[in-house]
Amino acid sequence: MQPIAVIGLSCLFPEANTPENYWKNLLQEKDSCTPATASNMEAAPSRFFEEKKGTPDKYYCARGGFIRGFCMNPNGFLLPAETIEKLGTTFQWPLHVAREALRDSGYLEKSKIPKIKLDYIVISPGINVNKCNLKNYLKKNSQKIITDLDIFYSHYSKNKIITITGTNG
Repeated sequence: MQPIAVIGLSCLFPEANTPENYWKNLLQEKDSCTPATASNMEAAPSRFFEEKKGTPDKYYCARGGFIRGFCMNPNGFLLPAETIEKLGTTFQWPLHVAREALRDSGYLEKSKIPKIKLDYIVISPGINVNKCNLKNYLKKNSQKIITDLDIFYSHYSKNKIITITGTNG
C-alpha cells in the first residue's frame, strides 16, 4: 500500500458526531444500538418488522445503529441553503462530514487549497465525475482515480467477501 496523508478528520456515527466522541464510545465499549423508531423508518417500525428471519420485505431485528438529533447548518455550500434543507438526512450527512473534515484540516476558511502532487484521488462509488465542479481536473488526472471499493478490494484481495460501506450502500 502507498502511504497516504490524512489532513482532516470527521465522522457521524450513532451517539458520536465527532472523532473524539467515537473513540470515547469505543474505549467504553458502548453499545450504540437502539430500538428503531417511526422517525428512523419513516413509518411505524411494526409495519416492516417480522420475527421470522427471511420474510420478504421485512426485517427481523428491531434494533440498529441510528443517527439521532442530527442538525446541520445548510449555509456555506455551493448549493442554496433551501435546497440542502429539503434534502433527506442521508444526503446531508456526507455534506456535513466533508465540511467538518475540511474544518479540522484548517482548509475550510481558505479560498484555495495549495497545489500538491497527488498519487491517487479517492472517489466514492456513484459520484459522476462529469457533473463534479472538479471535472476538468479529474478528467486530466483520470488515471489516478480509484474508488473506496477499489481500495477495499486491493487491500483485502485474498478474501472472497465484498463489503460496501458508507451512505452509498
